[in-house]
Amino acid sequence: MPDRDTMASMASTTPPPAIVALTNGAFTGLSKDESLEWIVARADGVQLVAYTAEELDDDVDGWVRRCREADLSIVAVHAPPHDIGRPSAAVVDRLVRVADGHRVVAHPDAMGDLAPWTRLGGQLLVETLDPGKSTGRTVPEVEAILGHLPDAGVCLDVSHSLTAGGPDLPVEMARRWGDRIGLLHVGCQRGRGAGRGDEVPAVDLDVLAAVRGLLPDTPVAVEGHWSVAAHMRVLEHLTGRGR
Repeated sequence: MPDRDTMASMASTTPPPAIVALTNGAFTGLSKDESLEWIVARADGVQLVAYTAEELDDDVDGWVRRCREADLSIVAVHAPPHDIGRPSAAVVDRLVRVADGHRVVAHPDAMGDLAPWTRLGGQLLVETLDPGKSTGRTVPEVEAILGHLPDAGVCLDVSHSLTAGGPDLPVEMARRWGDRIGLLHVGCQRGRGAGRGDEVPAVDLDVLAAVRGLLPDTPVAVEGHWSVAAHMRVLEHLTGRGR
């Protein structure tokens, strides 16, 4: 596993500007139309998130139409991240229809029966999770799930994995899975910045740079319900410029 000096060396080689996706509904204080305009102006694409199965029909479906009209790339559709008590097959049916060939990100602790998810094949990305979850936190846990889903890829959530295993784990995962990682996630935390109520990335930026150095062409989805100002700070880090 890389030590801090190694990561600093890796991070010193600046990766190219990231392909950045922002998340629908992530902006505090903006309507859906305003959020779409903001994403179109500053990002390369969007990750569409459904928090319930119903939102796949009611909200995400509408966002898909908006993205088509705006000629905005859909990087991924995020399956409901919590156990919603529905049969996995029913959720996968909706995802197949709504995602329409786009990548699908799923939390392994919310997937239930894994068999129906094989329908998604290489569209499916299994997300690495934080230590508060029941699985998906470590390399062995993720690989046990991938053993049932041989065509699936990985969504490496750098923030989750940093919390689950310290700064070495995200880099280890990036090395181990390489091109099987189809998407990176980076989140934020409220109230952790210099000012009261400020928002900062929930990730060590050296670790993020080290991961991106190994996966320079992998898109990055910025997640979290946070302010426009916080999004601007992360966009500047990922792209090397303000947007």
